Amino acid sequence: MALLSLQFNKRHNQRRRYTNIAVLFFQFCGKMIVFLSPGRCWSKRRSRQFNRVSSLCVLVTITTILLILCAAWNITSSSNRDILSPRPSTHLVANIRPTGSAGVYEGSSYRKESVSLVEQPPPPLHPPPRVAIIVAGTLQRFMFRNTVDNLIRPLVKQSSRVDYYLSLTTSAGTPYRAGGTGAGAGGKTSYLNHLEKIDPLLQLPLSGAVTNGAVESMHDNNNHNTTAKILWNPIAVEELIRSEIGRAGASIGELLIQESIDIDSEPMLRAKRQRALKEHPGEDADLRFPIFDIRSPEIGKRTANANRNLLRLHYAVERLWESLLKWEEEEGFEYDYVLFLRDDSLWLSRFDLEVFESTVKKKKEKTEDVVDVFVPACDAREPPMDSHELNDHAILSRRPSAHVFGRYYSMLLNNGRRRNDDGNGGYDHDDNSSIVEACMSRLPRSMTSVARKEGGTVRNAIMDVKVRGCNSEMLLQWVIDANRVKVKKVGQGLIPFQRSVNIRLRDGSVVQCFHKFCQSREDALVLDSQSPKKCTSYTFNS
Repeated sequence: MALLSLQFNKRHNQRRRYTNIAVLFFQFCGKMIVFLSPGRCWSKRRSRQFNRVSSLCVLVTITTILLILCAAWNITSSSNRDILSPRPSTHLVANIRPTGSAGVYEGSSYRKESVSLVEQPPPPLHPPPRVAIIVAGTLQRFMFRNTVDNLIRPLVKQSSRVDYYLSLTTSAGTPYRAGGTGAGAGGKTSYLNHLEKIDPLLQLPLSGAVTNGAVESMHDNNNHNTTAKILWNPIAVEELIRSEIGRAGASIGELLIQESIDIDSEPMLRAKRQRALKEHPGEDADLRFPIFDIRSPEIGKRTANANRNLLRLHYAVERLWESLLKWEEEEGFEYDYVLFLRDDSLWLSRFDLEVFESTVKKKKEKTEDVVDVFVPACDAREPPMDSHELNDHAILSRRPSAHVFGRYYSMLLNNGRRRNDDGNGGYDHDDNSSIVEACMSRLPRSMTSVARKEGGTVRNAIMDVKVRGCNSEMLLQWVIDANRVKVKKVGQGLIPFQRSVNIRLRDGSVVQCFHKFCQSREDALVLDSQSPKKCTSYTFNS
């Protein structure tokens, strides 16, 4: 925010005005005293009428002098009180910040800035926290309505200043479990083949208006699947998102809606793929990085798809992070918190930032190590999390450590190099080892290797064939440890969301369901009969 501050010293003008009046009064009184001097008055003592008038003039003159002295005393006392207890001065502030109404469309970027001149009091000693929300993903899975109602509005009501950074693609990536045959593997009976194409909040204002190019859905009448063709209008969707964010009292920091995220031309990834093809000719270049799992051909195919989706996600987040840094530099401020979220985060109740603020303040008061990052504990999940995993569904980071997640893509491609925004860097493991190998080295051999028989006997079997490495949650744990970030795991009820999707049932109705469910033992998320169900509870006939 650019601030133009002009301070008007009313006290100085008021003193000057009173001084001028006092001088005029004293000049008048001096002239009256000279005019009514005894010589002039006694020289005409024969006139009784004139003597009465003269006496009256002297009385008025003396009274006026006394009143002026009293007024001068009051002004002096008031000035002293102002010096001891100064009143807040008035500031004229020109606010320049992104808003949510209209703007200029430039390629795939759409950003609006407005200027308003308002009179504001000086900034408080402890200003409310500034929060940046960073979300990247696909428009198909984007959960918007509940984000506005249960995340953004509560933050604004708590006097937080919220900026929303969003990157969405109109083409959906291949799901991780695509290509399978079962209900949970993306086969014909899987809920993944029944996904609804757009969040209701983004669809309702455009329903029936296919000519607007917003969305065109074609349903197969035989199996009621949404198989179809989607025609997105980026400008229409952007306008709707901006409008809702503005009504909630927040601002758009950056909003990017494009067909896809191009990672194929990114130099670091191209070099990584070329090395992979040299080492493993004939393989998918994305099979072994950053997730490594080749236990079977089917799992390998899913892993390659997951790697591409993961790289696109973190590359989009890094682009938003660059916009955040540019905005901070231009306006000369830093956010207090940065919240990194997935596109499919369904907020089920109101988020309370004050809980986390109080935790940080208590740590500071006790001179303990201040928590850098808050993540969902997810310690009551089925199946349970491994001890090497850290939930990556949401990350609430204090600003000093937020660069670790804002530059996560570059960190993965630079073999875990710690790169701060000020240019400082360093390695936390052997320069020659990749991040995949470094993370894998912390896992037990029973998790990464399989037995290979030699000589046809089990006795000679050795576990030296590595077929599995770290998943995305293990990589996050390794990166956080490598960068020495202080993490606090919190209950799901304190970050009340679940990763969800919209699915269309056979009767044509659309419901929301949890496709990645997370729960905690303490401060658990309270669910009732009206809450969505797990997606696996719905069955679809082939």
